[in-house]
Amino acid sequence: MSRTIQLACTLSLAVALGTSFPVLGQDTTQPEAAPEQATTAQKIAAVENLNHTLSVNRTRAEARTRMLRGFLKEKNLLDDYQQSDTADTQPPASMSYDQAVDTAVTHYVQTTPQTLDDELAINNPAQQQRDLLGLETLGRTVYEGYNQARQQNQDMAEFLHERNLFDEYQKWAPVEAAKQQAAAQVEMQKRAAADEAEAKAEHEKAMDLYQQQLARERAQRALKLQREFELKQQRMQDLTEIRTSKFQRGYPYWNTWGDRYPDVYY
Repeated sequence: MSRTIQLACTLSLAVALGTSFPVLGQDTTQPEAAPEQATTAQKIAAVENLNHTLSVNRTRAEARTRMLRGFLKEKNLLDDYQQSDTADTQPPASMSYDQAVDTAVTHYVQTTPQTLDDELAINNPAQQQRDLLGLETLGRTVYEGYNQARQQNQDMAEFLHERNLFDEYQKWAPVEAAKQQAAAQVEMQKRAAADEAEAKAEHEKAMDLYQQQLARERAQRALKLQREFELKQQRMQDLTEIRTSKFQRGYPYWNTWGDRYPDVYY
């Protein structure tokens, strides 16, 4: 059994973190204080596990809230529920987040041996304390949202009980959940197809830009070669003109006499 699962089981008993429905159990038992030997690294690991458990259960509780509201809306009872005294019920007293943290740390220390990493983690105690504080701040927000969702679920369940509709909801909910799951799968497939099409379009666009870049580079190389060739031709033409001009200026007699080969060279 993983540490997270073990922690979830422990907290479901000690903190009433389980999502029993419709009436949630309330546990007022004070948790055992966290042992003094718990290191900051162990506390961080325990709080991370706790927050994960709370986050999963909050997601499930909020999903149930949406399901209950959907049933009430389908029965045209949502407005009646929102205006009823049941909707104004205050959250029941339950274990605080700090108490849940103590329970989680105690469980972690008792079930997880201290490792070398825990011992070496004291290199930056100030940063560890900041990390722990940040995790606890996040956890309190998650814990508050989880308790609110649980209370809403309990209130709506009581509202349905008062109208003898809870049994009907229990039959309706699995069918509706299957419909939602099928719709979610279809939507997921659509998103996957859209993502694949977008990725393909981006790939084709990138390839097109790459081909354009290659074409520009080839054109630039061809233009450079053409310019170099023209420059060489121009240099040869200039050299020929210079030699011709020098010959004409240096040997005017032979040109005027019409001799083909000046005899001064023999």
